[in-house]
Amino acid sequence: MPTTMAHTKDETKHDGEGGATVVVSDDARSTGIEGAAHIPLRLKIMAVLLVSAIGFGGHWSSGVTGAMKSTLKKVP
Repeated sequence: MPTTMAHTKDETKHDGEGGATVVVSDDARSTGIEGAAHIPLRLKIMAVLLVSAIGFGGHWSSGVTGAMKSTLKKVP
């Protein structure tokens, strides 16, 4: 037995032979994963900043390590 969700502007279509019933919805929520939580904008911004800081730190530390290696090689 098919189950349908209640949405606004639903349109029920039949295949003409009394078989399957398809529910077509114009609701944007029906295209996403059901039960997915809304992620707050503040959390998204914090995640982007954290990933950017980690990337910058990795690049910076490799530059510092390279500079220290070249300094140590120059010393007799």
